[in-house]
Amino acid sequence: MIQKKILVIDDERDIRDNIQRILSAAGYFVQTADTLRNAIKILVEQPAFDLITCDVMIPAAGGFELIEEIKSDEKYAHIPVLMITGMDIDVLHATQHAADAVLTKPFTALELQNKVKTLLS
Repeated sequence: MIQKKILVIDDERDIRDNIQRILSAAGYFVQTADTLRNAIKILVEQPAFDLITCDVMIPAAGGFELIEEIKSDEKYAHIPVLMITGMDIDVLHATQHAADAVLTKPFTALELQNKVKTLLS
């Protein structure tokens, strides 16, 4: 079985590390980015990701803007995006900005794993 690759984008190190730990333990290859600039650099260098998780609040640009940029580029448009947020946002609003699913903070390891599994199936 080929290991699925996930890019985790979150500016909060503790959350980024926690997501990486949970998904790595579930058998996924996980790479992380803390800023929009780093995320784009990783995508350009290694475009073969199976899923992207993205926080709404990212320095230099919001998660909505990053998702719209990813989804507007034909090289990345096929990659599902899981928006992760601690904000009280409307799921419809998030999906209108091209997120494929939304997970609100705080979340459990099982909730994260289930969302990821669903998006990858």
